[in-house]
Amino acid sequence: MHPQQLEAVQQAAATASWVVMVGQPSLDGLATALESEAPVLLVLPDERAMQELEERWSRPWPEHVELAALLLAAESGEAAWFHYNDPRLNGLVGPDALRATFPNLRLVRTELRPARTLDDLLADWAPAAGTGQGLLVLCDSAGLSLLAGAGPTLRRVKRLVWWPNSVEPDAATTFAGLDAALQEQWLVATAPGIWQHDESLAFRATVQAERDALLHEREQLVQERDALQARANTQQAQLDRINIELDEILALIDQSNQEDQDQRHISEAV
Repeated sequence: MHPQQLEAVQQAAATASWVVMVGQPSLDGLATALESEAPVLLVLPDERAMQELEERWSRPWPEHVELAALLLAAESGEAAWFHYNDPRLNGLVGPDALRATFPNLRLVRTELRPARTLDDLLADWAPAAGTGQGLLVLCDSAGLSLLAGAGPTLRRVKRLVWWPNSVEPDAATTFAGLDAALQEQWLVATAPGIWQHDESLAFRATVQAERDALLHEREQLVQERDALQARANTQQAQLDRINIELDEILALIDQSNQEDQDQRHISEAV
């Protein structure tokens, strides 16, 4: 347990409109998150993990808590789920990445499982899909990789806490470009593994978006004006050509009339 993460969860849970915890949380972190009166969703990767959490919690769940066995990944579709001789290590991390730490680890089988993104989860779960801001807690070492599939839905997150059980929060700095990517979703780092919604970023981004929309609208209007002017110029050129041709025809008619009149005069004189 990391005191900063625990305090961040406690502060955010008190005012959050919803709480989503992904992965196996520590019991003190879970108890702190459940102090929130807002709807809470606990997302575990499979039924085994859900059963393990229920055994560890060993008490009735509050009415505002919902559990879901759902595999989340950076991309939707099918993801490889690795089963090991130690089921506690079952997950999305392949054996090559684990054997240095667990030399006796043996891969039992690999299963292709349907996976959804964090964006899908936050967009589909009714409380998170609303207008209020929530608390998102990622409780496993691979949790930060899920943020690649979160996108703009992170703008509904009031506070993001990475609270892995086996990795120090300082390791978040190893995810290249993470802070920059989260700033695009209006989240700024306030401590290792903790990001807070920044209203000034949101305001600037909103103003920038409005400005870009107005510039785009102006560009479209200028293009339409230029197109109209081009058509008007073409029509004027056509009109000028018709007038010239009409003047030529009228001149020929006048000439023909004059010749007829001259011919009549000659005939009358004879």
